[in-house]
Amino acid sequence: NVFRPHIRDADMIPKVCEVPQILTHVSMLELLIKLAINVDYTKGPYCDMLTQLFQGAFDRLSPENQARLQRRLTSEQSTRLPFARSSVKACELLAFCLQTPAGEEATPEGVAARKARKKHNWRNAKNKAKR
Repeated sequence: NVFRPHIRDADMIPKVCEVPQILTHVSMLELLIKLAINVDYTKGPYCDMLTQLFQGAFDRLSPENQARLQRRLTSEQSTRLPFARSSVKACELLAFCLQTPAGEEATPEGVAARKARKKHNWRNAKNKAKR
């Protein structure tokens, strides 16, 4: 709790966002969004700028990567970096990426089908590389 106000009020998150190509990587965008929510960036001086940065970065992602980011932010798997959703205003501002991807339900059957498809595609790519 001691570092949250310091991280929120300092320009650390906007400076990290200035690193070239960092906002094009889904994993880095996920970490930055979760960090911003955890420190409740809406109470800091960079709220509008960060919201625009995240919205622009999300819009520039391909539809596949947008869905991937949304799945990473909405999945309840233990392998994901957790984040607190206690900041209601931050969750409202970032609702564009905190919603389940369109056409994908969080049912166990849907998750199993996606995992099977991903595993199949990975095996095909691995077999092609061997040839």
